[in-house]
Amino acid sequence: MSQPYRMPLQGASGAPTFDPAHPHSLLDFFEDLDYMLDEANVEDDQKRKTHAVRYAPGEHKLLWRGFASFGEGKPYE
Repeated sequence: MSQPYRMPLQGASGAPTFDPAHPHSLLDFFEDLDYMLDEANVEDDQKRKTHAVRYAPGEHKLLWRGFASFGEGKPYE
């Protein structure tokens, strides 16, 4: 029996990343993150948003948490 997929730690090899100096890399970040969330069977919208913020560069975490769409009951997509 195979082990369930686990989300990598922030900064670990294979964790989704993006470079704020290159905004186009944000699309790759979310594509990688969505793939990993699906592999880990993370279906709860709030948990998905929490993972997205967890992988964001430090200076962006507070900004992302401040978006109205981050609030409870708001969809991930």
